[in-house]
Amino acid sequence: MLLQPVAGDYGDEQEVGRRSAFMLNIIAIIFSALVVGIGGYFYFLTKSLLFLTGVPLETFCFLTVVFLNHKRQYFYANLLMLVTNVIFIGYWSTVLGDGMSLEMLLAFMTVITFYLISSFVLHKKNKALFYSIIGCVAIVIYIISNAYFRYITPLDLSKSVTTAMRWSTSAALLIIIFAILTSYASQINGLLIESRRLQAASERKTAYLSEVFHEVRTPLNVVYSIAQVFLLKKDKLSHLEEEDSDEEYKLPSGGEMADQLYSSTALTRNIINHVLEIAKIESGKFIEINKEDFSLFGLVNSTIAAHSYLASPKGIKIALEIDDALKQAIHSDKMILTKIFNNLLSNSIKYSTNNTMVRVVLKKADAFWTLEITNTGKIDPMIAKAAFERFVAKSENDSSSGLGLAITKHLVELLDGEIAIVPQPDPELTTMHVKLPFVAGEKPVIQLNKVADGRNIFWKSKVLLFEDDQMGAGWVMRFLKKWGVDAKLCKEDNVGNAVARIVAESPNLVISDLNMPGVSGEMLLKHMREHAALKSIPVLIVSASESFTETDAIAIGANGFLKKPIDFGELCLALAKFLPYRALL
Repeated sequence: MLLQPVAGDYGDEQEVGRRSAFMLNIIAIIFSALVVGIGGYFYFLTKSLLFLTGVPLETFCFLTVVFLNHKRQYFYANLLMLVTNVIFIGYWSTVLGDGMSLEMLLAFMTVITFYLISSFVLHKKNKALFYSIIGCVAIVIYIISNAYFRYITPLDLSKSVTTAMRWSTSAALLIIIFAILTSYASQINGLLIESRRLQAASERKTAYLSEVFHEVRTPLNVVYSIAQVFLLKKDKLSHLEEEDSDEEYKLPSGGEMADQLYSSTALTRNIINHVLEIAKIESGKFIEINKEDFSLFGLVNSTIAAHSYLASPKGIKIALEIDDALKQAIHSDKMILTKIFNNLLSNSIKYSTNNTMVRVVLKKADAFWTLEITNTGKIDPMIAKAAFERFVAKSENDSSSGLGLAITKHLVELLDGEIAIVPQPDPELTTMHVKLPFVAGEKPVIQLNKVADGRNIFWKSKVLLFEDDQMGAGWVMRFLKKWGVDAKLCKEDNVGNAVARIVAESPNLVISDLNMPGVSGEMLLKHMREHAALKSIPVLIVSASESFTETDAIAIGANGFLKKPIDFGELCLALAKFLPYRALL
C-alpha cells in the first residue's frame, strides 16, 4: 500500500509525457510544412542559396523531434524543438531583415520558449532549464541589437518582396502563436480535470480506509485493553513458562509475552494512524496544531517500549538520556510530537545494523529543546542531502516509500522547528537532529505507568459511561472501578432517557461514544449544554472515526477527546484534568 504512490506518480508522469509528445509532434509537423511552404516561396522570390541551406536543415530538425518522441526520448525531443526554434529564429531574422516583423518574432519566441521549457520542469532537468533560459535571452538580445545596428547585413530585397515576406511571416507566426496558446490552454484544462479526478479518487480512498479502520479499531480496542492489563500484571505472569519443551523453541515467559503482546498491539495502533495520515496527505488534508500540557518523558518512554518489539529481533537496544528539565510537563502538540518520534525511531531501527545500540538523547537548551537519535548505519552523503525530499531511498536496497522523512520534516516545521542529519566523527554513525521551541507546561505530570496501575486514584468520583460496545466498555469499567471511580455503564436508548439519567445521577464527568444507536455523543452534548443543571458537567467524547478529531469534539462542546483503541494511561490523564486525584510519585 505504502509503495503505491511511488509507482503511481511515475505512471502519471509517463502519461503526461506521452500526451505532451503527441501535441509536440503535431506542432513539429505543422512547422515543417510551414517552413517548406513559405521557405520554398521565398526561394522562388529571391533565388538565394540561404533558403536552400536553412529550409532543409530546419525541416530535418523538426522531423527528428517526431522521431525522438517515437523513441520515447521526450526530454531530448523538447530540447531539440527549443534549440531549433531559437537558432532558426535568429537565422531567419538575420537573413530576412525587415522581411520579418521584429515584434511578431519576439512574441513567437516568448510563447514557444515557455511552452517547451515547461516540459523541463516535468522531467526535472533544472540545469537544462537554466541554460535554456540564458540561451533564449542571449538570442533575443542579438535579434534586437542586430535589427538596429545591422552587425550582419540581410538579403537585399525589393520593397514588394519585403512587404510580401513580412505579411506572409506575420500571418504564419500569428497562426502558430494561436495554435500553441490553444494547445497550452487545452493541456491546462486537461490537467485541471485530471487533478479533480485524482482528488476525488484520493478522497474516496481516504473515506474507504477510514471506514475499514473504524471497523478494525473496535476489536483492536478490546485486544489493546487486554494487552495493557497483561502488561500491568506481567510480574504475576512471569511464572507461566512451558516446562517440557525443547530449549531452542521454548516459549517466552508470561512477562515476556505480555511485553510482546502490548508492543505488537501498540505498534498496530500506530501503523493504522500512520496509514491514515498518508491518505490524508494525498487527499490534500493535513494536521491541525492542538497544543496541550503533557509529559514528554512519558511520551518518549511509551514510544520506546512500543518500538522495542521491532528492535529486539535485530539484537538492537535503545538507550534513553533525557535532561531533568524535560521530565516536567511541556506545552506542545502531543500528536505531532508522537508522529515525529515514531517516524525517526522506527527509521533508526530499520537502518541500524544488527546487535548495536540506538541512542535517544533529549536536551534542554535555553528557549529550545533538542532530540537526537543516533544509530549505527552509514548513509551515503549524496542521499543525506536529499533525505528529506519525497521518494528518496535511503540506500540502494531500500524498498520503502521514501515518504517518512519528508512527512517528518513537514511535521517539525509545523511546530516551528528544524531537522537535519548531523555529521559524526565516526562515518558509520548516523544522527537525526531535531530542534524545537520549548514551552513549559503548567499542569503537573502524572507518570502513566504508575497511574494506570494505581488504585483509588479518583476515590469516590462519579462517572457515567455511555458506550454501545459492551466488550470494550467492560474493560473501561474495570479500570475506572480500580481507580476508585463510582462508575456506571448507561444503556439508555434515547436522548431523553440519557439526559434524565444524568440529572438523576449528577456525575462529576460523562464519557460518551460519538456514534451509538439511539443516542449519539453529539446529540447528548447538545442537550446537556442546553440544560441548566448539566451544562457545566465536563464530557469526554470517545470515537474510532478517523474523520472526527479533537478539534471537532471541542467544537461541539466536549471538554476532551480520546481515540479508540483507548490507552488507559491517556484515559487516566484525561480524567485527572476534571476529577480530584491522589498524585503518585
